[in-house]
Amino acid sequence: MPTRLLEIRESDVKLRESREIGKGTKWCALSYVWGGDQPVKTTKASLGDHHNGIALDRLPQALRDAVRACRALRIPYLWIDALCIVQDDPGDLRTELSCMPGIYQRAAVTISAASATKADDGFLFRRGHWYHECPPVRLQAETESGELVAVFAYERRLWEKEPIARRAWTYQERILSPRVLSYRVTLLEWTCRTRVDSYGLLEPTTLRRNKMDPPEPPYLLSSKPWSDVVEEYSLRSLSFGADKLRALSAIARVYHRETGKTYLAGLWKEDLPLGLCWVRATHHTNSSVPRPTEYRAPSWSWASID
Repeated sequence: MPTRLLEIRESDVKLRESREIGKGTKWCALSYVWGGDQPVKTTKASLGDHHNGIALDRLPQALRDAVRACRALRIPYLWIDALCIVQDDPGDLRTELSCMPGIYQRAAVTISAASATKADDGFLFRRGHWYHECPPVRLQAETESGELVAVFAYERRLWEKEPIARRAWTYQERILSPRVLSYRVTLLEWTCRTRVDSYGLLEPTTLRRNKMDPPEPPYLLSSKPWSDVVEEYSLRSLSFGADKLRALSAIARVYHRETGKTYLAGLWKEDLPLGLCWVRATHHTNSSVPRPTEYRAPSWSWASID
């Protein structure tokens, strides 16, 4: 369990030490974009007050919405980094960041505030038939079994570049979570290891996919090629370049635990020299990108450049 969890109460949340709660407790984890410094966070000075309770009207809207979602799911505890980690304590930060894989892997569900650009944005709002220029066109399609189902042709998937998909820190939160409830711009999406369902953009059956073939146990994260991880992660942005490897460290720890390989600044010793055969994608721009002025990683690592 995380060191601390937020207990969901009637009119507030209370920061609790997990040793006081007992084993087997379920919790939700929140994945969201900070969008700047947080007005309400746990520090050495506020730790005691937060143990007594935090009024909901003090919280940014995204955090308030997460409490509402957690309460509706009837899950009694919630983990939010800004409140469950002592933000001005380097030792606590170091300890809790090292526990990040387990926090998201063992959460009952991760609530993803995918549509929120910052913590002040809410994500509980009505989702419906939104479009920019061309309204969706209703069609009929025949399945492999011969069944006719309603489908829609629509402009484009606006939710593919939502705020949370552009931030590097949220990548590992999504990858590590076995179950994610994503509040996207135009729909609510449920993702787990065997199914993806979407609701809200059109009719409930429109974007529903058939049950996927479940992966073979024990559901190893390392079954995903590391090159895919690097490519997907590199498309995202960071406010601070020095976090380039830190924001991927939780996934690297899981890979190391599952494979026993030696991690080398974004690459794996056992996969060299093939791992060195990376190249910066140049199809987006013809201009060269200078190396960062501050040291970030060895020059042979993809993490050394943007």
